[in-house]
Amino acid sequence: MLFVGTLAWAIFMMLTSRLPVFSVTVDGFSGLDDRVPRAFNLTMAVDNLGGTYEVCVGGETVVLYGGVPLATGGVEKLCVPPKGAADLAVVAASGGVGLPEALAELMAAEKRADGAAHVEVRVISEKHNWLLSCTAALERAAARPYPCKKSLMIDESDGVRPARWQ
Repeated sequence: MLFVGTLAWAIFMMLTSRLPVFSVTVDGFSGLDDRVPRAFNLTMAVDNLGGTYEVCVGGETVVLYGGVPLATGGVEKLCVPPKGAADLAVVAASGGVGLPEALAELMAAEKRADGAAHVEVRVISEKHNWLLSCTAALERAAARPYPCKKSLMIDESDGVRPARWQ
């Protein structure tokens, strides 16, 4: 009887709960068309509506193009309870460094070919052991959320490496 009850509970949990979903929206950006400092206004969303435990993030964000960091910023601590969802505004800036000419040319070529340049937004949350990676389009049209891939970071003697978890 105990086995049947445990099995029923496990099946119920699998059907009614799910992992948290993270996404990033690029609300605005500047400094990509000329050699001035860059800035990105982002919204990080955490959807824990199907969750059974609190989910926390916070730390640093990096916006990259072709693996080259364009801007960095801080991510305030945000904890979302089970069955909850929340958004957090994040600003990433270049700190006064203009866009290198070769990178600007690559971005312009991608924009001409695809209609938008695509950047990677990484959120590194060491305290909470999360590494989020989101690919987002830089569009002047209405902003939309882009899903993030989640990794759990594992501390090792030679450093911290992401362990794939999705």
